[in-house]
Amino acid sequence: MRQATQKAAREEPSLRREQILDETIRILGEQGYHGFTIQELAKRCGLSNAGLLYYFGSKDLLLIAVLDEIRNIVSRRIGAPPTAITPAVATWTRPHRATAATTPGA
Repeated sequence: MRQATQKAAREEPSLRREQILDETIRILGEQGYHGFTIQELAKRCGLSNAGLLYYFGSKDLLLIAVLDEIRNIVSRRIGAPPTAITPAVATWTRPHRATAATTPGA
């Protein structure tokens, strides 16, 4: 990420969230979910672990956000509304939503 983009990401939370989601997708593609760590993601995004979790709350909530983003990308590419893809995403995220719901502070 270029310096100007990094500065903009610090100034605009929605840009920072987008940067985190993009980097998460990249790491998941390289290492898979079980090889993915908050520490590695925070390092790649230039944040502390706490700074990263400020945006998503937990690894499970981050995964849910990534799957929602993937749903939106697929929706745009196939020309279907996101609601057409929602049942599949709900199935994928159900275990993580349950974990996030029972995790204090998530």
